[in-house]
Amino acid sequence: MFNEPEKELIDLFSNGTADVASIDKCIQRGTRISKVIDDTTVLLEIIDNLGNENPPAMEAYVHIIEKGADIHYVKIDGSCALVEAASMHQDVFTDYLLHKGANPNVIIEFHETVLDHAEFDLFFHEGECSDGDPQHTDWAIRMGKIVK
Repeated sequence: MFNEPEKELIDLFSNGTADVASIDKCIQRGTRISKVIDDTTVLLEIIDNLGNENPPAMEAYVHIIEKGADIHYVKIDGSCALVEAASMHQDVFTDYLLHKGANPNVIIEFHETVLDHAEFDLFFHEGECSDGDPQHTDWAIRMGKIVK
């Protein structure tokens, strides 16, 4: 599956410490930044492993894409960078991917588009806001930005 520099890069993003220098170091050590490995990519794994508490700086996302991370790869189940970013409530990164040309019309496993999925997530989190949960309120705000 993933080699050690790739695992390290994924960990750097998941704990919010990825920066330009650490990304470049992982690439120099052998991270295959654009290679499809077992129906996934380093970028998809990074997004899948994001924590909402400590998201990395937007600069890190931009840098990894400038270094060649493929924003257009679509897995067999239809998930892709755009779907994963929206699912992880990463509104700024989702907007960036759209501006870079990510396909918002990709169909994911439940026969829905990214927008369909985001609208459902927004509906769900808005319903959960009625209990006063600040996390759902934050996610509803982010999903509202994605839906726009």
